[in-house]
Amino acid sequence: MRKNLIYCIITMLSIGFWSCDDDENYDPAVAIKSVSIVPYNNTVDYLCTGNYNSSVLSNENDKVAFDVNKEDLKKATMTATTTLGLGSDINAYYNGEVIGEKGVIVDATQPFQVEVRRDNQSRVYTVKVEQATSLPENEHLVIKSTNMRKVGLDPNTYSYDVVSFKDKLYCFTSATNGVTADYRIFSSEDGVVWNEVNYGPDALQAVGGSGTKLVVYNNRLYALGGARIKGTDKWGNAPETNWGMANIAYWRSFSTDDGKTFQCDTIGTKGEWGTSWDGSPIWNNFKPYAVTNVDALAFNGKMYLKGGSYYGFGMLQNYTQYLECEDGTNWKKVTINDGVNINRRAQDAFFVFKGKMWSIGGFTNWIGSNNVQSSIYSSTDGKNWILEAESAAFGKMWGMKVIANENVAYMIGGEYLDENGMHVVSDKVYRSTDGINWEAVNTGAKYVARRCPSVTIFNGYGYIFGGYSTISGSYGAAGDNDIPLFDTYMLELK
Repeated sequence: MRKNLIYCIITMLSIGFWSCDDDENYDPAVAIKSVSIVPYNNTVDYLCTGNYNSSVLSNENDKVAFDVNKEDLKKATMTATTTLGLGSDINAYYNGEVIGEKGVIVDATQPFQVEVRRDNQSRVYTVKVEQATSLPENEHLVIKSTNMRKVGLDPNTYSYDVVSFKDKLYCFTSATNGVTADYRIFSSEDGVVWNEVNYGPDALQAVGGSGTKLVVYNNRLYALGGARIKGTDKWGNAPETNWGMANIAYWRSFSTDDGKTFQCDTIGTKGEWGTSWDGSPIWNNFKPYAVTNVDALAFNGKMYLKGGSYYGFGMLQNYTQYLECEDGTNWKKVTINDGVNINRRAQDAFFVFKGKMWSIGGFTNWIGSNNVQSSIYSSTDGKNWILEAESAAFGKMWGMKVIANENVAYMIGGEYLDENGMHVVSDKVYRSTDGINWEAVNTGAKYVARRCPSVTIFNGYGYIFGGYSTISGSYGAAGDNDIPLFDTYMLELK
């Protein structure tokens, strides 16, 4: 009897809780949890939320980025999430039209209404979309795109690099459907929407491959290195193998002065004769060696190239080389001062800042606690390197990239070993005004940890593209099955 009385009291209380609001005649379970707004030609969604007691949904905690075009907001895609899920016995409506999974087009620059219905119950919400007027004072990053493959790039893209050249962004991509391979170049005027650049192949070989590095030098855009191992391309070039295993057959270097018409610079070009340990002449392979994923930069009238990966025993391994070039074609070895190992460092932060070349961190040989570096070096001529600091503030790390203007430098991503020797991908961004002292900055909730991103400066802002969210192997290089991120961030250099 007592037990039945308790159940009765609980039931009465429950009815009382759901019926206590005299101003509403609907079941509170019939509600819209959130509305998502995606501006036209964008992939970033902004969330408008409220609560059961409010009939207004807003994105005050997730404002539209300040640089989103008003015209794109007028053609935004809106989707709604209801308490019981769309398509059950509850639906959301806009102008009397059911809001399905694909959403509807709305003018998000003005407040608009959405309605939720279930049986004979309904509720109307007013949606107000707010846009930031600037980047918050304590933040540096704003997300521009969550997926470049939805705004122009081939959906099968698995490797790419981006650089700013002549008022546009250029992206070199490698894609495969498992049978054929495609190597394309795309350009963008806003860092969001990408359009393919039609270019013709060289008579001997098409431009680049996976891991091609883009460098701007002497008013030309260079596409350096690359592997072509995943299928036959559209010009009939078969994948490169050696005894049935992946192999990079050529050092590839192509350049263009207009972003469209490429010339072949050094494909198959061999280096100088050298001598073996006993003094007999030997051929010193290719100069540069046939590699992918090189580090390269322009500094004081020269291009400098360092490292890269080759295929040994069917797997990517690091190659040690440090070269310079003045004419875009002829490369020669750079001899550095004794006791400095920057020429042997792989995946260090290799960049130009304050009139110097810099090398920070990285690793030698393979990744291990004794091989990962922390020291900071700089050089004014590429040959003589000065130790600026024994250890960087962030410790031993590799896979970082740096964006720098005349006043400030930002270090993006990286990877390190924790106290248990486990690989960890860094979710930090560090800032420096001298190249020596670095401090972490606020990246915001939407930033994703990454290593080896592609970075450049465009229209006065830094841009961050992708990189890998997964840990690297023993040699640091991305494996053939590793797929990078395809998101884009804009970084205010302040």
